[in-house]
Amino acid sequence: MLAKLSRLKNFFRAGINYSNYEKILQNTERKTVGNIPDDLKRSLFALHTENKREAILDVQNVFEETAAVLGKVNIYEKQAIFRMSSTPRAQERQVHCLIKGNPQEQWADSLYKEKTLETVIKAEEVMLNGIKKYFPDVQNVVITPLGSGVFGYGFRCEIFGKNGKKIIGDKVLKVYREQGLCEMLAEKNERWLNIVSDEELLEYTQRSVRMLNKNNLSYQIPMPKSGTKIRKSLQDQHKMANDFAQESQKVHGAAAEANTSEYLRHAAGHKLKPEDGITIPYMFGLGDTKFAVSEFIDKSRKAAKKFEFGRLGVRHGDFEMNPGNNFNGICIDLGGISPLSEDLMSNDTALKFLKRLFQTSPDSRKQVLEQFKTTVSPKEVSQKIISEIEDLLIAV
Repeated sequence: MLAKLSRLKNFFRAGINYSNYEKILQNTERKTVGNIPDDLKRSLFALHTENKREAILDVQNVFEETAAVLGKVNIYEKQAIFRMSSTPRAQERQVHCLIKGNPQEQWADSLYKEKTLETVIKAEEVMLNGIKKYFPDVQNVVITPLGSGVFGYGFRCEIFGKNGKKIIGDKVLKVYREQGLCEMLAEKNERWLNIVSDEELLEYTQRSVRMLNKNNLSYQIPMPKSGTKIRKSLQDQHKMANDFAQESQKVHGAAAEANTSEYLRHAAGHKLKPEDGITIPYMFGLGDTKFAVSEFIDKSRKAAKKFEFGRLGVRHGDFEMNPGNNFNGICIDLGGISPLSEDLMSNDTALKFLKRLFQTSPDSRKQVLEQFKTTVSPKEVSQKIISEIEDLLIAV
């Protein structure tokens, strides 16, 4: 039985990729990880020297209340997905959006756009009214949608004082989906399959394949010939989407990313900046509406070097494959990070050596590893772990 936790910081620093985040959160009193942004904290302390703790908690609540409003976009999006028409013209439009690389336009109808705009305006009012309690000079808050991924939505937050001057650097408020995008689309397809005939399904699929093949001459999709087989394939995809949603909770979503962030922040041993190749969110809220607050990275910020996840005993499975996770060489999304191996992550001696190994020049690493092998005992670090470190050295 999981013990009751007062806070998550120390628990999250011990490891990552837990399989029971829902139970962990149920047994935790304080569901906030991290704190408000550093520049906001400094300004807050300068103005309010007597009630710092109360002020921080109140400002944390402002972000939580703002995220709760923005979280309604998830409801409107699901409604819009289920409103998608299945007429031939609508289906052609959906394929066209996929070809153009903007799949969200499939369901972004006028009602969805109107509701989203209303939600953003309401969120701006909530943040403005909340932040003015501690920053009377604040005149305006502007929240701009940045787009969304499978697990959440990103919003840029700008806070303006007098004469249009920003009181802090821009921030990103990431609001996590209540239900993953893959799950919603699979559920939409499942509903559609229940009302469409095999003949209609075959006609639609063949039309889609012709459009896709016309726009991608380098790879031609074989023309399907059986509506029954298509139905079976889509049903299998629905099951796969649900299985993926269950398995991905270890590495994706608010709790997993909060866990990874705290682990990396602690394991690195020093403050990580975007120029180090990674941006770590300041704060995660893991209550009813799950969110994260991060620094907004503009075009002027660039990584001085690629962040070496391996030196902390982890790998980022999505960093190279998903361009959306990489901005100017900076990792801006911590979903998809997993241990190189459970044995390595649970061995403090090996992890400390990994840090030292990656702090040396690449030309000297092999020699440093050979010296380590002669001084460490098999009881401290097994041969299996040594082999894993050798494999990692070859990979980088």
